[in-house]
Amino acid sequence: MTSALMGPDTAAYIAAVFPTPHTTQVDTFFVSSPDIGDVQRVVVRTAGGGLGAAWHLAGATVTSSSTGHELRFTHNNWLGNTRGRQVELVPDGADAVAATISQLVGYLVKVYTSDVWGAGTDASVYIELHGSQGSIGATRLETAANNFERGQQDEFVVKGSELGDLTKLVIWHDNSGA
Repeated sequence: MTSALMGPDTAAYIAAVFPTPHTTQVDTFFVSSPDIGDVQRVVVRTAGGGLGAAWHLAGATVTSSSTGHELRFTHNNWLGNTRGRQVELVPDGADAVAATISQLVGYLVKVYTSDVWGAGTDASVYIELHGSQGSIGATRLETAANNFERGQQDEFVVKGSELGDLTKLVIWHDNSGA
């Protein structure tokens, strides 16, 4: 598991992955960097490899060692190969969530599957978007439709922070499905 803390400019921050009702285990990580001010969001990513690699993340807390200010980030969902290996969390609380969500930008992604025999896939498909002002990590492309069929165009909205001018797109699938 890796995490990235993003804010406006860091002393030391303590990030703790908090327990679920079924466990008391808490993993604590110390992050030292230049002062980034108030943490606006946390990105949590799992490598997704190995047997039983799926991970149910209850959430995390981030505490500034210089101010003692603590933020809680709740997820209560799975991370892994079939559910996406990365999640961007915003602080709990209506004001913090509303402020962060209002800063999110939607990127329309159109995927064209070739019209040749065997072109479609039932695998989980992921995308990363990179730009001059940042990037949006691994995001699973999924709608209620039967996506990525032969000769088909699929559209998705990928949400994240403002990326500036797009510089790179990375797309892949996990070899699952038929």
